[in-house]
Amino acid sequence: ISTGEIVVDVGAAEGLFLLSVVDKCDKVIVIEPNDLFFKCLHKTFKPYLNKVELINAAVGSKQGEITFNENSLSGKIDNTTPGATKKITTIDTLLENVPFTYLKADIEGYELEMLKGAQKSIFKNKPKIAITCYHTENDAETIIALIKNIEPEYNHYVKGVFHEHGKPVMIHFWISK
Repeated sequence: ISTGEIVVDVGAAEGLFLLSVVDKCDKVIVIEPNDLFFKCLHKTFKPYLNKVELINAAVGSKQGEITFNENSLSGKIDNTTPGATKKITTIDTLLENVPFTYLKADIEGYELEMLKGAQKSIFKNKPKIAITCYHTENDAETIIALIKNIEPEYNHYVKGVFHEHGKPVMIHFWISK
């Protein structure tokens, strides 16, 4: 994170990543669908309300409704188990006029769906991107192909190995200037 960034954190949970960078940023947009985490984020970022925007929403590839399992600590969009019904939107809709410069997401296997709903914003803003890919539902090569299809100039670095599945942990994307 460079000084002056406009950071979007999708699935911020308790906000630890953002706490480590909030002082560098011009603006932070926190998107968190889990109601308990969202309430906690209000308390955590109270001293930064002049630069932090908190959004209680789920994001994916299209608008509609989903089932969100808030009973697990991780919280997860999961239409196969009982949970709260939540509205879901896209990054392209939610942040249509926001020139964000950094996009980070850890949303329990829904990262690819979120990226599909952020294609216009990624093409327009060309943000640095940090996406987790260790969840069973995610395939690093599929995520890389999607981002490269949106903007071929993106470079990427696949980082870490998750010990149980042998999967990478995170993919970083950036465009050299």
